Amino acid sequence: MNAECQMQWNRLTKEAGGDFPLEKLEGELQTYLRENPDDGERTARTTLRSIREALRCREHEDDAVRHKAGKLIKSCRHSFDGVCKNADHFRKALTEARERRADAETAPGIIPLSGEFRLEEVASIKKLITIGKTLELCVGKREDAQRYWEQAEAGEFKFLLLLKEEKPFALLKIDVNENEEVVGQFSAHNNDDPKISFELAMKILHELGVTADDVTSFTRVGAYGRFKGGRPEVEPVRVGEQEMWIWLYEDELIVAMEEHSDGKLFWSHFQLTRTGTKPWNDDSMNQLEWDDHFSNYLSMGMFFEIVRRNPHILEKLRSPIMAESPHLKIVA
Repeated sequence: MNAECQMQWNRLTKEAGGDFPLEKLEGELQTYLRENPDDGERTARTTLRSIREALRCREHEDDAVRHKAGKLIKSCRHSFDGVCKNADHFRKALTEARERRADAETAPGIIPLSGEFRLEEVASIKKLITIGKTLELCVGKREDAQRYWEQAEAGEFKFLLLLKEEKPFALLKIDVNENEEVVGQFSAHNNDDPKISFELAMKILHELGVTADDVTSFTRVGAYGRFKGGRPEVEPVRVGEQEMWIWLYEDELIVAMEEHSDGKLFWSHFQLTRTGTKPWNDDSMNQLEWDDHFSNYLSMGMFFEIVRRNPHILEKLRSPIMAESPHLKIVA
């Protein structure tokens, strides 16, 4: 190896993890250099730099980059010709990802999210109708789109399109209230609930500064407004063959239950609300009750029954893990 190629090799050996196939790669590299005396050194330097970059990109936000990085690293156990080809594919994926990020960051009304997703502001009724026709939503009809757009122009709504791999994936309608903005509707093709991950759901909430506690796509994965600052760690409580995680606040109760068949979490969210017509500042004239959300896995009655049958849950709620609520007696 010449000096520049040796420098790239030394850097790679320093950055590689303990399970990286250095001996196999070194042998294949030496064979490649002997068989390609003319331009082998230049190709080898470029490939070694790509391997180092791939090691750093194993957790990259772009799915294609992560995939190509992993494939390049795995190929280091085989011939160096194959490593060179995979290095080319990795560099192409990385370049395309950087270009997409640059375009998204400079384009007006574009909000980059994680990996293959981004948000785009819907800035015209024509765009709204086009999205509606593509996703087969009611706003694909001009009459319905006109009605919504008039309210949007009055400042009551705003619309954003969620794109996946640059294709329309779902339409968000953001309701604009005096003190907050909330996701009012989130519709995929033919009004289906979009299937999104917890990480993507929380990214949307943070980027838009909204909450979506009444939207199934968000509550299904536990992406509640209460967790926007981070989901506090709490100890699980075992109920028979299941485990439960319970977050208790002064006016909110969040419950996650695990189904041991596949480890999936099922979420429930309850809020303490006032009923009656008396002034809100007079607690003695109003009643307090827990309000169920329609997308909950558990009803409040089901949760009461679980607590009744498992008194240790109440003791866990009273432990220092979470601050005890003044309304805890309601659960008891």
